[in-house]
Amino acid sequence: VPVPNNSNPFASPEAEIIFRRALADVQSAGLKPDNVFFPASQWVIDTYETHEDISVGFQKTKSLTIHLPPEMWMPRALDWAQGLSVLHYLLEL
Repeated sequence: VPVPNNSNPFASPEAEIIFRRALADVQSAGLKPDNVFFPASQWVIDTYETHEDISVGFQKTKSLTIHLPPEMWMPRALDWAQGLSVLHYLLEL
């Protein structure tokens, strides 16, 4: 499997500093993205299941319950979405 390009998306070190400052401002203000990529409805934590049953085994006859409460993954998802939203905004300027 080919490895995706992982080059720095910023044209200069100064542009990266601007991104990091903007992201820090967004995160310290507690802003949640509300755009075409991440609508506000995605940040309502009560809308997500706390577990998922998946079929396992050779014939998929057994079930395995995977527990993943939103409190565990939502903070990381929010960090990622904030970063992507700020990056998208800055690259559009």
